[in-house]
This record gives sequence, C-alpha cells and structure tokens, in this order.
Amino acid sequence: GNRRAMRSAMARARTLFDGFARAAAETPDAGAAAPVWRQEQPLAPRPQPAADKIPRHVADLMWAMQRVAAAHPDISSEAGFIKTAAPATATEAGSCGYVPADLAATADAPKDNPEILALAATLGYSPARIFEWVQREIKFEPYYGALKGALGTLQSKAGGATDTASLTIALLRASNVPARYVKGDIYVGDNSALGANGRGPRWIGAKSYSAAANILATGRNPNTGTFPSGISLTHVWVEACVPYGDYRGIGVDLSGHRWAPLDASFKDQSYQPGIALAAAFDFNYSGYLASRLDAQGRYLLPQEQYETEVAAHAKTLAPRFSDNTLEDVPYVGTLVNKRLDILPITLPYEVRQFNGWTGVGTSAEAASLPEEHRYKFEITVRNSAAGVLGQKTLNLPVSALQRVTLSFKGATSADQTALDSFINAANPDAALPNCAANINVVPEIKLDGVAQTLDSGAGTINLCTTNNILELKVLLSELGVGQQVGSTTFNSIAAYNYHALQAYARQASDGLLAQRSARLLASVRQNQANANANAEELEGEFLHIAGLK
Repeated sequence: GNRRAMRSAMARARTLFDGFARAAAETPDAGAAAPVWRQEQPLAPRPQPAADKIPRHVADLMWAMQRVAAAHPDISSEAGFIKTAAPATATEAGSCGYVPADLAATADAPKDNPEILALAATLGYSPARIFEWVQREIKFEPYYGALKGALGTLQSKAGGATDTASLTIALLRASNVPARYVKGDIYVGDNSALGANGRGPRWIGAKSYSAAANILATGRNPNTGTFPSGISLTHVWVEACVPYGDYRGIGVDLSGHRWAPLDASFKDQSYQPGIALAAAFDFNYSGYLASRLDAQGRYLLPQEQYETEVAAHAKTLAPRFSDNTLEDVPYVGTLVNKRLDILPITLPYEVRQFNGWTGVGTSAEAASLPEEHRYKFEITVRNSAAGVLGQKTLNLPVSALQRVTLSFKGATSADQTALDSFINAANPDAALPNCAANINVVPEIKLDGVAQTLDSGAGTINLCTTNNILELKVLLSELGVGQQVGSTTFNSIAAYNYHALQAYARQASDGLLAQRSARLLASVRQNQANANANAEELEGEFLHIAGLK
C-alpha cells in the first residue's frame, strides 16, 4: 500500500512539473522572476588610468640605481634596469686602500677565464650573491693549501679552504671588487661539549671533536688541535672591499666601503644517523665471480654487486629493518641553506691569531698566493744508472685540469727523422730490437699537448730501453720538514711508450670526464686512417681519462 501511494504521488508531481514547464515556454509571464544563472562571458580588456605618482619604494630603488649608473658610466641601462658588463670598481672603494694586485688575475684565481666571467655575470656581480653561491654549491674538502685552484674547484664543485677562497676571489675580482687572502689560526667551538652535534664536527663531517681534528690533520692542516668543546686549525679565508652601508655588499648603496671578512668554506650541515653494518663483499669464485649476474640475469660490476649486498643487509637491521634503503646507510650531511640578503658582518668562528704568509713577510694578507702555499707536481726521469734524464716541476693548481704526458723524442734531428720513420712503419713490439743501434731519445713532458721546458737534465737513452725510472712527487714546501705529501716510483719505463701522469688533486668530476671524452672522440674521428698520426691526443688522452677515472 505504501509503495502504491508513493508511485501515485511521484506521477502527480511529474505531471505538474511538465505542465509548469510548458506554460513557462508557451506563455511567459512578464512579471515572473528572471533566471538567476547564465554562462560567464570573458571581460573585454579595459585599460586602467596610469597613476600620476609612483610608490615610494620604486622611487627609492630607481634613485639608488641611477646613482650607481651615474658613478659608472660604462654600465649600459635599458628601461631603468642595469645590465651587461661588470660595473667598474666604485670610487668609494678607494677608502679601502686597495692596490692593483687586489683586482688582478692570478694562476689560482683567473678572473678573466670565460667560465668565471659567465658565472659572475649570472650572479649579477653581487658580492652577496657570489658568497651565497659558493657557500651553497661548493662542498668543503678538509685539505690544506692550494691544490686545484679556482677552476678545479668550480669544475669539481668542491675544494679546500684555500681553493674555495680562490674561487670566491676570482668571482669578486671578475666583478671588479678588490679581494685578498687572509690566513690565521681559528677556533670553532661550542658553549658546551656537543660531540657529533658540535659546530666543528658538523662542518667536517665527524662524530666527535677529536675525529674532526684527525680528519683535518690527515688533510695536512697545520696546528690542528682538540678541545673539550671545539677544534682549532690554521685556516684561510677572504676579505673583500665592499659597500658597507644599508645594503652590505649587494651593490645598491655604495657608501661606507670597508674590508669585510668572508669564508664560504665554512658550512653548517645536518646529518642522518646512518646504519652501522658489516656486509662482506662475496668476492669468491662460488659467489659473485661465478656468474656476475643478478636475479634478472643482468651483468653486475663489482661495486653494483656490493651495493646489492649492502642494501639487503640493511633491511635486517634497526631502525626500520625491511624499510631501510641504501640511502639510509651512510652518515651523510645535508647543507643547512641560509638565504643571505646581505653579507655577514663577522666570521663564523674565533680568530685566535693572524699568521704571516710564508715567503711574503709577516703580513696575514696576500693579494696572490705565495709559491710555498701551492702544491707542486715534481716529475723526474732517470736511466737505469740513476742519471737524471730530465726533471720538471708543475704547479698543481695550474696543471690539475690538464693532461700531463711523458714521451720521448729524438735526441738530434737525425734521431727524430729515424724515430718518425719507425713510428710510421707501425712496428710491433717484436721489431723493437731493430732500432737499438740507431735511435737515441730524450724525455719530453707535455701539458695538453704543449711541450714544457725541462728544469734540469740532459741525458739520452736508446729508444728500446725498458728499464728507465720515473719518480713522481707531490710537494707542499710551506709544511717545511716532511713537505713531501706523496710519492711513487716506476722502474720499468719503456722509451717507446706513451705515459699519462696523474697527481690526484681531487679534480675528477663527471663534467671533466665528459669534456675529456668528447676531446678523445673528436681526435679518433680525425685520425681514423692513421692511429699513429697523433699519439698525444689519442693514446695520451685515453690514458689520461683512465687515470681520472
């Protein structure tokens, strides 16, 4: 009964609705209410009247920009905004008492390099933005001294204190801002002992003050010390002559120039705890070496196999067990980014003593780095009787990104002619004894294909000798006793071979490998018909890339 009543009511309602609809369509009531909905139409453009007076914040900014432009007529402007080249050094900067060397290009800080110039332009030639970029983008490496210079630091996106200072100075000088190096003993401390959470350990990436000091000492930082709540070390930073008024270092207000201390190498990092594990690499013939395949039948490199084992082992451990991933394993830091609108007013640590630069007198300031603070790459070639055939010492900050090769050339023009004929004949090694009697050679050291003048040595050897000696040393004379940082000796150098020499300057990066590989590939394409046509760019470059990797 209820269902029948409901159906009847619905039928009556439908009839009434249909009737009302027909009535509205056929005999509209002029007094009835109009529909309350309609399709929205886009509004046609309606020009607004321009204001007679601009806001004060715009007026003040335009005044400041016009003041800068008036002081630097070489800056072009368009529509009220300053563009293009770096502004000239402000007249007001004269109050700093800077000298031309504070704006000069050096081997460590080549301000005229295209990469440096392009980056400085991207950063708007702003000291504040330059400092912020270097602090954010360049990883700190705890070694002392000038190892790879500004370009090596920029290429690898990492560097020690001196090399980070060189990159900062190169960018500042490219922006026509005077800048210098400063050296001193510093103390990085906390109000109370914090262990791994201390400022020093967080900077270095250690879990205690003593561990942080040990890492710095291993990097040959002199005068490294440990305290109950801090660390000390000899350190290098930057001072720059910047406007120090209301907008310190950003180029809007040029008043109040003074030297400001800057250290972009000092970082604050937060660390994930990591997972302590002991996954042993299954490096045996019944394990990985038996097939080198994963569960899907794909070949694995040794490091890929080890990653697989580490990831599997991590899933058996706290804190998250099966939810642990490979990324959870290392004790790794993440930079605490700090947005800087102005330059900092002080250094982030205590300077306990300013140190004189070795070779520059007693001043703690230096416009360019003394030779004693720069790593050297010493190459010595001897014959089997220990006589010096040739010796060359290279500055690592200059040569770190270049290919260093050792080969041998004819001792005389007649020897060179015979050597060229021998090479062009593409002799196999088995034929080498045939040249023993008639070709004498001397060592030749090249940087990216350019022969270097040897510092000493004048001996000759036969082309077919295979027992020559090569000594390689890395030196840092500022350290005094024990200045030799590393060395190695090879006793089986063949005079008919090409040798690429590597001094590790922490310079390798994906970008550098890509550049060098492109160079090698171009040389291969140019010399397809004759593999002996350019041994320096083919064999030498191939060995150089192998060394970088």
